[in-house]
Amino acid sequence: MLKLFLSAILLTLPSFIVSDSIVINNWDVSDYEYIDDDSNQTEYKAIVYLGENVTWSYDGSTKNIVQFDDDDAFENCTISNATVVDTSGSYIFDSWSEGKGNYYFASGIGTDCENGDKIKLKVKVKQFEGNKKRKTCEGIDGATATVVTGGPSRSYGRCMKKCRRTRNCFGFQWTLQRTKARKWIKTKTCTLYDVYPDATGAKTGYKRAACMRVKYNNTDDS
Repeated sequence: MLKLFLSAILLTLPSFIVSDSIVINNWDVSDYEYIDDDSNQTEYKAIVYLGENVTWSYDGSTKNIVQFDDDDAFENCTISNATVVDTSGSYIFDSWSEGKGNYYFASGIGTDCENGDKIKLKVKVKQFEGNKKRKTCEGIDGATATVVTGGPSRSYGRCMKKCRRTRNCFGFQWTLQRTKARKWIKTKTCTLYDVYPDATGAKTGYKRAACMRVKYNNTDDS
């Protein structure tokens, strides 16, 4: 599922950064190029956080998608040991369904793999970045913000865990608000977002506000 882009961000960042899907067009994986220091070989690797998809769009008459079982077959482009997973020109890898681990893909036509039409995907649990010091999440056009009650709202950590375990959660806001009527009342709120939110200034009255989002830099330079 592709999310609506923020126009201001779109002007400065590659499109894959502000979407919940890594998009590979015509097997262009140059955004994920990495030079191994030991072998001095060019590799193409991407981090995929659980819940993100990888979407391929390509010419099915000249390319396809094959999947290797292990790193050796991938590195050596052993197409005879690979499984053809798509020839239609459009394919989606669903990380939430597949689970954590390493996945190896290439185009299996001719010498495409040897020429660099290949990518290793490392699927990891959601990791978050953002601001925990009096920062609320900025509203985003087209985003769905879901307030969850009970356990997840009790603490920042529980709210984060709820987002981590929710397929389409790509950011969360946890707030602690103190209001005074006859006595001080504390209200805790956990809100989940289905796009990557941005942090903005804290609203008046919040003692604490945290806006966090799933990391959206999918490059793997390790």
